Amino acid sequence: KDLLGDSLFTKALHYYMSQWNGKHPMPLDFFNCMNTGSGKNLNWFWKKWFFDSGVPDLSIKKVTRLPRGYAVIVENKGNKPVPVDLVATDADGAETRLHRSMAVWEKAGSVTLIVPSTKTIKKIKLGGTYVADVNKKDNVWEAP
Repeated sequence: KDLLGDSLFTKALHYYMSQWNGKHPMPLDFFNCMNTGSGKNLNWFWKKWFFDSGVPDLSIKKVTRLPRGYAVIVENKGNKPVPVDLVATDADGAETRLHRSMAVWEKAGSVTLIVPSTKTIKKIKLGGTYVADVNKKDNVWEAP
């Protein structure tokens, strides 16, 4: 739902329900209907989650100071696409939250997020309450 957005997800789900109401669909029927109903080719998503091996595992690979913030490189080490949620805490304790849907993993194994800030960031934490990650030890960066 996060990948497609509320309205497009609802449209695709209604298409699936109208096509398979009272019948006995298989998983591939659902996948194809969601592709057709949304008008998007989500085969990369279905393949990674249902046919490929791997686990959901994101990590903070590198943090670089920029003139107006920080560049955070997030790596998908586990091959399963999951949303990217990032919380950056500055020296005053103020938090900046960033969110990217799992669409960022369609064609890349890493993504760079820019955290805008004129203050010094003390800590960056990757992950959220509902985001699966098998190794949370590499999800935190703290300023030296």
